[in-house]
Amino acid sequence: MKPFVKLIPLFLVLCIVVTGCSYDNDTLVAIRNGEKLSEGSPVRFQLLSIYPDPSQSQAQIEMEVFSPQRIKLSIYNEDWQELRVISEDIYTGGHHTPNFSAKNLANGIYYLVATCQDETQILSFIHLE
Repeated sequence: MKPFVKLIPLFLVLCIVVTGCSYDNDTLVAIRNGEKLSEGSPVRFQLLSIYPDPSQSQAQIEMEVFSPQRIKLSIYNEDWQELRVISEDIYTGGHHTPNFSAKNLANGIYYLVATCQDETQILSFIHLE
């Protein structure tokens, strides 16, 4: 069985940026070749969550990789400026939990952006100390 991506409408992501309304950190948008993937599209990997809570100083990114892939994980602010690269590694197939530090992040809305070849997945999260 092929993995599938769970999508939300893009206007919800824009709502988070414009109005500051909060959603769980499982808000996911998947893009391939510049086009948003429709629900049910097969993907190379799946971002699952950030836990225990991205407002803590240390958090883990939970993701599933379906075959060996080079994946870049980055944090962006709400102005879509890349703040830091968490990792840029080759991940084997399976479940992975890379760590990242939220230290020195101001309170606000951020995006975890994972890129693999022509595919990008985005999780939004709110950081509050």
